[in-house]
Amino acid sequence: MGITRRDFLRLSAIGATGAILAACAPAAPEVIQVEKEVPVEKEVVKTVVVEKVVEKPAKAAELARVVWTSWATDTFGMFRCQEQVDLFEETPEAEYIEVKIRNVGEGYMEKLLTGLAGGAGPDVYRVCPPILEFWINKQLEKLDPWFEQEPDSWFWTEDPKKEVIDVCRIGGDLWFMPMVDGMDCALVINKTLFEEAGVEPPTWKYAGDEYLEKWTYPQYLEAAKKLTKFEGGKPVQFGTSAYPVYWLRAITTSKKNFWMTEDASSFIGDDPDLIEAIQWFADVRLKHEAAPTAKQLEGGAFDYPVGKLAMDWEGAYWLCYGENRVGDRFDWDVGAPPYWPGAEEKNPGGAFHDFCFWCLNPNSKVKEATWKFFHFLTGPQGQRVPAELAWGVPIFHSLAPPVFGKRIPPGKNVSLAFDLYDSIAGTKGDFYPWFIQPNFGKCWEEVMGPVMDEVFIGLKTAEEAITEIAPKMDELLAAGKKQMVEWGLG
Repeated sequence: MGITRRDFLRLSAIGATGAILAACAPAAPEVIQVEKEVPVEKEVVKTVVVEKVVEKPAKAAELARVVWTSWATDTFGMFRCQEQVDLFEETPEAEYIEVKIRNVGEGYMEKLLTGLAGGAGPDVYRVCPPILEFWINKQLEKLDPWFEQEPDSWFWTEDPKKEVIDVCRIGGDLWFMPMVDGMDCALVINKTLFEEAGVEPPTWKYAGDEYLEKWTYPQYLEAAKKLTKFEGGKPVQFGTSAYPVYWLRAITTSKKNFWMTEDASSFIGDDPDLIEAIQWFADVRLKHEAAPTAKQLEGGAFDYPVGKLAMDWEGAYWLCYGENRVGDRFDWDVGAPPYWPGAEEKNPGGAFHDFCFWCLNPNSKVKEATWKFFHFLTGPQGQRVPAELAWGVPIFHSLAPPVFGKRIPPGKNVSLAFDLYDSIAGTKGDFYPWFIQPNFGKCWEEVMGPVMDEVFIGLKTAEEAITEIAPKMDELLAAGKKQMVEWGLG
């Protein structure tokens, strides 16, 4: 989910901002004693103590208050955020700026949109794709001019991964900044269950001959079946989870393609190879009974932390939750996703980026102060805490291991996230049209997501479901692409 960061913050920069200085009053000068060498006679000096007047920097009579929000209201999330604020308070700017964490759980997006629409809202806020709505409604501050006024910023160094930052551009301009790269997808492994069943665990590296030889989807299924146990007709242990969430991008990309074209203009999920892959994965649950059904999941008996699930589809970022959620109940780790035979390319398992973003409210009443915190938060010092916790792949080279995963228990697979990241560069997995396709959210939330749920509980076959939705998906994507062209986005 530490992060080194340059101490770029300078009192002189803050002193130049009228918005902050307007609330500052000059402090009284301080008299201190210093030693000074004075001549006594030729070639002889002695040291005496003299008084010197030193002007103190202005002290804020009233702090500029910056409101920072996300939906991280759980104990772990609040702890992570508070540590980031604590780091900011060690900077010179903290003398003039107070950061207030006001995280919202249920109803986060509705409350955020309501506040922003009213010209208010938090100063810095979190959004995940699709994000284009915020740009359309002028709820994002253009960031290029702010970075341009910071010639000593980390932004202009070789430390940040420019290819990731460029994901945050719309029409060539920078409008938001990545928090970290979540890196989907991965399997969370219960190594204890593998050992007890005498089943060889998946390879831990997402590269090399061992991975290609040992971890295809058919091999994954065989392992899941061996790790599934029933007693008296009732399940007591399952080999894997199977949701139409984490797997969809990975399993279809590994097979052939994502469900829309790279230019985000049309639906290609009705390709026979993709339909076959979707049905195959649904059958892990429906036909082979190696994954719990929705009803069997009720009550949490087969939630991964309980210890009765051998493999759970998640992201490499799950490392940051393991110790807190599992503790020492069993031996846990994260492993590589499987791949389809014949997909032995650089990114065979269909790994993909999973971004959320920090945004700066253009209607902030304390914009200079907000920028100072935003610049800290999105830079290497602000990303230090999530990097140490392995909460996501940091976008700074300086935060690679041993900084990344510094607080993860020894022996865990902290390198997997970077294996996944390295596998994506320059492949078909490295495109982000859903960030700017205005109908992406509607396609998934209103059309494809619900019908995938039906496939995974056996109400429809994958072919029936995809055939049903294909015309609507094409219609929505074509309309969204037309808007993109009108807005100059592609």
